[in-house]
Amino acid sequence: MLFSVIIPVYNVENYLEECLNSILKQTFKDFEIILINDGAKDSSGLICEKYNANYNNIIYLTQENMGVAAARNNGLLVANGNYIIFIDSDDYLFYDNAFEEIADLLKQNNYPDTILHEESRIFPNGRVLYENNAQYFVEKTDFRQSVSELIYNEMFVASPWDKVVKREILIDNEIYFPVGLKSEDMKWTADLMLQIKTFAVYSKSFYMYRQLRASSATNTVSEKHLLDVYNMLVEGISSEKVNNSIYKDSLLSYWAEHYCFLLMNLNLFTNKSTDVVKHIKSMKFLLETDGTKNVKKVNSFYKIFGLDFTIYALNKFRVINLFVKRYRKI
Repeated sequence: MLFSVIIPVYNVENYLEECLNSILKQTFKDFEIILINDGAKDSSGLICEKYNANYNNIIYLTQENMGVAAARNNGLLVANGNYIIFIDSDDYLFYDNAFEEIADLLKQNNYPDTILHEESRIFPNGRVLYENNAQYFVEKTDFRQSVSELIYNEMFVASPWDKVVKREILIDNEIYFPVGLKSEDMKWTADLMLQIKTFAVYSKSFYMYRQLRASSATNTVSEKHLLDVYNMLVEGISSEKVNNSIYKDSLLSYWAEHYCFLLMNLNLFTNKSTDVVKHIKSMKFLLETDGTKNVKKVNSFYKIFGLDFTIYALNKFRVINLFVKRYRKI
């Protein structure tokens, strides 16, 4: 079997059938779908049971509510496919030939460690955004030579659903999602980076990410969220990990993007004088990597206005940007 499609499910009764139907419509059929019910309280479980009964290629697992990380990990442990595809249950596919073309791309590139692709994003007002950075990487296959450029151009970012990953890479290197953390994708992606040698890019967009869904956990940032990101960042740039890696500069560039996230939300810490806040401010050297387009912009601003005003400006930008995303019309 070529693909295992892993889908965590929690309170998505309004979206789950669209998600599943979009996968089952794929012209390529050598795949299984693994649904993991993460203790859903709505009718999502009944929908899973219905599809499990009607389709032989659907595996249905249940667990107590432990979060998306545990659900993905449990799905990975029972997966049979050579490659893993992660899909969020409120998202959907909009190109029926995608799996078939990705299967062809895998064969053409001697079955690389991963396929990278870009998502499209649909906002509550119906606006769809697609960056199309994939077009710049269609001829490249050596991950180590390309990773810094991939990070800079937002083609290797902290998410699992824009990657098709060889299962043995994940299992053999024990690359699982950290349970109980917010933004667990950050550590998972950083760990994955260290194990990839070959890649290919699928240049068509086929994955629709539902941006700013009202009940989505990704829409809120708490102090615990920031502490989780801080701890993952500190571990990720630890001198031992960075100095022993051929990806030293790429790791710093990758984590610099998430450092900007901390700066942008620094005002959410209830005590602005804690050692954590002081340590975050002291890591401003990460801005000097200019490792992504966003980091480069923030670093240019920081060089002119200093750190404190940069933090203030980033927070104001966050508030304004959130408002615009929610309410701007096409």
